[in-house]
Amino acid sequence: MAEVIQEIGIGTVRQGEDRTAICMGTSAHAADPVLQANDFSRAVYAALGNDLLGQGADPGYIVNTLEQHADLLPNLCLVLLQAQHMPDLVRRLAVAKRLRVYLQFDHRDQAPLDLPRVRYISFQETPSFNLEAAEDDTLAGAVRRQLNNGRADRALELLVKRGPEMLPLYLDQIGWELLAQGLSKYLYTHLSALGGSLAEDPVVLRWRLASGIELGRHTEVIPQAEQVLARRDDPELRAYLGYALHLPASPGSMEHLERAVKTRRTAVTLALYGYVLQAGRYEESLSVLQAALAMAEAEHVPYLQAQISLSLAQAHYLACEPQQVVTWCEWATDVMDRYHLSNVWLRLSVLNEQATARMLLGDTVGLEEQLRNEACSLSEAGPRTRNLLTWTLAELLYLQGRYEEAMEWMERVWGQIRQRVSYGMFALGYVRCLIELGQWEKARAAADKAVTLNEPSPLVYQCQARLAAAYVKVLDNPAGAALELRDIGDALERIGQRPYSLPARCLEAYALLRAGRKAEAEQVLNRIQPIMLRFNPKAWELVVGPEHRFGSVYRLLLDKPKPLHLHFLGQMKAWLNGAPLTLHLRQAELLTALVLNPQGLSSRELAEAVYGEEENNRRLKSYIPHLKAVIPLDSEPYRLTLEAEADFEQVRRLLVRGDLRQALSLYQGPLLPGSDAPLVVEERAVLERAIREAALSSRDFEALLHLAYVTRDDLELWDLAVEHLPRIDPRRALAVARRELVLRDYGLAPTGAATTVARNVS
Repeated sequence: MAEVIQEIGIGTVRQGEDRTAICMGTSAHAADPVLQANDFSRAVYAALGNDLLGQGADPGYIVNTLEQHADLLPNLCLVLLQAQHMPDLVRRLAVAKRLRVYLQFDHRDQAPLDLPRVRYISFQETPSFNLEAAEDDTLAGAVRRQLNNGRADRALELLVKRGPEMLPLYLDQIGWELLAQGLSKYLYTHLSALGGSLAEDPVVLRWRLASGIELGRHTEVIPQAEQVLARRDDPELRAYLGYALHLPASPGSMEHLERAVKTRRTAVTLALYGYVLQAGRYEESLSVLQAALAMAEAEHVPYLQAQISLSLAQAHYLACEPQQVVTWCEWATDVMDRYHLSNVWLRLSVLNEQATARMLLGDTVGLEEQLRNEACSLSEAGPRTRNLLTWTLAELLYLQGRYEEAMEWMERVWGQIRQRVSYGMFALGYVRCLIELGQWEKARAAADKAVTLNEPSPLVYQCQARLAAAYVKVLDNPAGAALELRDIGDALERIGQRPYSLPARCLEAYALLRAGRKAEAEQVLNRIQPIMLRFNPKAWELVVGPEHRFGSVYRLLLDKPKPLHLHFLGQMKAWLNGAPLTLHLRQAELLTALVLNPQGLSSRELAEAVYGEEENNRRLKSYIPHLKAVIPLDSEPYRLTLEAEADFEQVRRLLVRGDLRQALSLYQGPLLPGSDAPLVVEERAVLERAIREAALSSRDFEALLHLAYVTRDDLELWDLAVEHLPRIDPRRALAVARRELVLRDYGLAPTGAATTVARNVS
């Protein structure tokens, strides 16, 4: 832009007090009035330092707003370069009566000379002064003008050629702009060419690593980043290093991220930390990512906003919540459209997450066409994104029963894999499709290859590879497969990979059914039925396998759920056939007694259970008719005539099985906290003691912390939380505060150490 200004000159723009907004048109925006207005708004913002016009408005609104505020902007000069690319804006500005406007066209015949009140800048004019010199004849001024006109690429070139020592000062703004425009390769190439001390500058390395991650070339930067961080800390560089190490699941990832967040909480450090937290600490991940998104919105970094929205979608995917995945993907897409982000990697990543969730929801109309249309952009994406999107298209074709077409796309990915862990990621889908094509030997060989290559890999990839091998085994010879599949499912659940544990549970149930152990199979499927019912049954083929092979599993999953559901742990809620029930405490106590005694109770036994030994059954008889009006009951003995599922019974069964994490997920507090019914008091104490002892003996810190939150006043649990939570963890402040509150409730003064911790945390 600077060269153009020097060549044409402007004879009538006054020096001194003028505030000049310079906007350069672009042919890509010539047909879109809103994009023209956005470019112009950014130029006005750069001149005024005030976002008066915002983004997303049409040219008419932009010009009317400026005219309304013209008295407050007496020295504002509006310059449009290459105005032939802004026809809608030109016609609006040309009729404005209170604005000073200058238009430059590349050729005079491009200018509509019939428009009034416009000063045309031609190549024939003799300039009275140079606009670039009038504004700022320094390199910094030239760089700012390029950035103000959306030309971060030119700004980077100027700095690299004329003032590389100034590059770190501008690189954050340049970096976000280039990533937003999809120029990560351009950024990576220029930064990689730098030499000397500048090549080891933390800011330069940070952006080289950020762009390298998109390109799949981050491994080239990791060693240098580690060396620089050993000498000089930079939280955001350290966060990107932690994220880069996480991608191949290398050790040290979380350590770097926690240290980065502890040193400085920025939108970048929180966003990367929150992403890596997704697998094992879902709730905390959501909290961290939402805080990061708020910061990115406050700082007006659209690219980071869209990236964090994608991370939130991915977190909900790991929680098996496909509708929330779609919602966050739509929001990410809205951000990209609103700010005209043209980053192919980001767009394809969002599309991939959204497509997977839509398949699980059964919403596949138009999806194949959308995925195929994006195939032309795959060459611009990194290898990881390219493989994932290609695989998603293949899975859609597989879901539609088009196995030959699906295999063509799968072979493209399988034949180009360059990382061992990718064999683990894609093995199950590949093996399933091969078997449907009758290629059993190739399926066995592929599964064995994935297992062998992933023996030294992180646990998630080991389990995925083993799952592919177990799929072949369970169809070929299910005897003995159930135990192995249970081990795989347990391992995946422990590390927070719930979507990948679902196939293991379904295959485990299938093996049990084939072995004639239906009750055990039902128990396995009961655990995952609520999650599976979030998905459209037509999409279960992606989780279980084809219905013609696993019909018995499909039928059990589709069995009508138990009609009566009781949630009495820490609450008092009930549903009958999906409709909520309003219960009094006595009615809840009666239901608890009947659930705990499915064989039935006499009127005397039921009265003693609820009212105590000295109470006769007269009061009982006054409550029973009201309960019968809501829930079907038999009399003498009193018992439920329909199946019921109670959370306190589920917790008891899960503890017997040794499934502490699942039991804790259901344990929301004591059984009917406000009840003094003898049977409830007894069962409450037994359950509390059982789950507390199981948590303490498990040495599972996340389980202990969850129980501490639920019980609230267990001093031993809060002591353990304060002792084991890292100082960087935001939950530690709550643990310290809760511990002090419990100490005060017990009449004990908080220790000096605790007070010091609380002060340091706050």
